[in-house]
Amino acid sequence: MAKRLTILATIALFALFFFELHIAEYTSEEKLVNIEPGKGVFEMSNKLRDNGVIGSVIVFNTYVFLSGKRGDLKAGSYLFDSSATTHDVVEKIYRGDVYARTITIIEGWNLNDIATYLKEEGFGKKEEFYSITGRPPYYKEGELFEGYPASVEVRGRDDVTMEGFLFPDTYHIPFNADMGDVVSIILKESRERMKDLSFETVTIASLIEKEVRLMEDKKLVSGIIRERMRIGMPLQIDATITYLTGKRTTRVTTEETRIDSPYNTYLYAGLPKGPISSPGESSIEAAKKPKESEYLYYLSKPTGETVFSRNLEEHNIAKNEYLR
Repeated sequence: MAKRLTILATIALFALFFFELHIAEYTSEEKLVNIEPGKGVFEMSNKLRDNGVIGSVIVFNTYVFLSGKRGDLKAGSYLFDSSATTHDVVEKIYRGDVYARTITIIEGWNLNDIATYLKEEGFGKKEEFYSITGRPPYYKEGELFEGYPASVEVRGRDDVTMEGFLFPDTYHIPFNADMGDVVSIILKESRERMKDLSFETVTIASLIEKEVRLMEDKKLVSGIIRERMRIGMPLQIDATITYLTGKRTTRVTTEETRIDSPYNTYLYAGLPKGPISSPGESSIEAAKKPKESEYLYYLSKPTGETVFSRNLEEHNIAKNEYLR
């Protein structure tokens, strides 16, 4: 019996050796193959052969069985190099080393920005994205569209979108992923990164992200926001207005400050209904650790610098000097 097994193993190894000499001639370029869930070893090997990844299903199947990996091969899209051997192919599928592309969510982007980006990257329609994340409100031609909430609760709330809770980072996405897959991957990683953050912290961080650049200034602005909330003073943050209008500007009109929306911090005291962007780590850190100061006002110069004022008189002087 032992002798028979030795003979069989020798034959298998000889076949594998022959195949590995032959494969470089058989394949001439990288091959992308999608292995569907539920497919057995024989179906898998046939597909790999038909796509020019392997030269022999017999060698592949024999190797899989002898290696003991038969029940551990994983579905997914795989990119195989032209010089891949049977060993390489099996090991890649065994590890689940699926072919992925990278996408990057930028700090300060809102849901509209992300939806547009993912659409341009070919993952699907924007409405598919909004059906999961919720549709942000927007103000256009004198009319306010209220939007609609996310398909699941966000920090225990069912009346808000996922705005602010898609963490800005680089994500690795399987090649054949659709819009739903992409959002699920981003959400899974975002929830882990943001699990200890309160809804209020993320909201404040999102305001800071859109208003200030430098870390020290972010901490001061965080302190100003907290102090204004404490004394019941409206935040009057321009970024909450441009969130509604979609305008790429730091200036808002008097008419726009009257938009009747819970996101309008000119019209309503306290924080907006929810976040207005995806805050980065520095903005989150500033929101968690506000810096107390004598200031109640600030403005951003066209150069990006922040000017702080103790009272309205000083603030008006700064506006006349820097925002003409």
